[in-house]
Amino acid sequence: MRRKAGSTITGLDIGSAKVCCAIADQLEGGVEIIGLGTHPSTGLVKGMVVDVEATTEAIGKAVEEAEKMAHQRVRSAFIGIAGTGIKGFASQGMLPLRGRKVTAEDMERVIEAAAAVAIPKDLEVLHVLPQEYILDYLGGVKDPIGMQGARLEANCYIVTMDSAAIAPYVQCCREAGIDIDGVVLETLAAADAALADEERQTGAALLDIGGGTTGMMVFHNEAVKHVAAFAYGGGHVTNDIARCLHLTTAKAEWLKKRYGHCLPADVMPGEEIEVESVGDGETVVIDNRVLCEIIEARVDEILQLALTELQRVDLDRLVKDIVLTGGSAHLRGIDELASKIFNRHVRIGQPRHIGGLVDVVSSPMYAAAVGLVLFGSNEMSLSKYGKPNDPLFGRVSRKFKTWVTKLIK
Repeated sequence: MRRKAGSTITGLDIGSAKVCCAIADQLEGGVEIIGLGTHPSTGLVKGMVVDVEATTEAIGKAVEEAEKMAHQRVRSAFIGIAGTGIKGFASQGMLPLRGRKVTAEDMERVIEAAAAVAIPKDLEVLHVLPQEYILDYLGGVKDPIGMQGARLEANCYIVTMDSAAIAPYVQCCREAGIDIDGVVLETLAAADAALADEERQTGAALLDIGGGTTGMMVFHNEAVKHVAAFAYGGGHVTNDIARCLHLTTAKAEWLKKRYGHCLPADVMPGEEIEVESVGDGETVVIDNRVLCEIIEARVDEILQLALTELQRVDLDRLVKDIVLTGGSAHLRGIDELASKIFNRHVRIGQPRHIGGLVDVVSSPMYAAAVGLVLFGSNEMSLSKYGKPNDPLFGRVSRKFKTWVTKLIK
């Protein structure tokens, strides 16, 4: 069920490059962003928490900045997590009806049947995403309530993650004084914010290129078809620049943002940049095309990994559009490079479906944080891909909160 108008929702995007906190008011017509805070993140590597103290401090600083802007105190949040420990698989549930009409309880029970699958003890279910309902072999049913038949089936996509990877996120939030409303896959949150309904219907792959990882989620017929993650992101581009040009990481990051381009041919030949080298502090001259060739090589690798994954699971034929989010989506020319690699339409995804500080959050780097707010506005575990009034969602959410409570004791 959606939260009542007047309530406040917080999304906390905990990434390898930054922590971002978005605060929103729930209104009758949707959500309005009223606060935003960011802080550099140094406590994560490839989406995994490796320094609890540094991550806790980054969370606290980002939340404090958002609180000042919103004039609101944050007590709890929906947190977004990434990492390469994500796994997804399809599952089907079946319920006999014996000729009666489908009720909301029947939908609850058939989804429960689909979710009742054995998974390894070291994994935790993050999301159960309904893809379609089937009534007496009639597939593609979106809302079977009131329809009559002999049996009801539900095809679902289940997303899991390593329990050990989730626990440090929860610990850092609690040590920063933030309770957990829910844990959400960042790629799903970014999709909530950046994808258009038509793209979900006709087929789209969202690539959320973060600092340490790149998440991918594929949609078709309004349903999630596949999820994947790769252990490469914008931080690897920065490290390549630093290593190849003998610069500090900070200087390499500055160069990437200031002069970086994914298509070296679009850079003026002979353009030079003066920077300080590592150690002696002497000024060195760098050819901008060389810088961009370094960037192109790594970004090309990340995009090729995504294309190979699409082809591996035979979903390449279903994808009509590629949508890029995350901080690295700011790189100039990345949409053109992606268009050449995927051979289809590519766009940069910015948050939509919101009001309030739209200009402030109108950037692909804020897609996940805004998506967490949108996710939280529905107060359910399955985001908008499920039924808001389905009682199952409340029970799944309560079950997850119970599990989180056990983690922090």
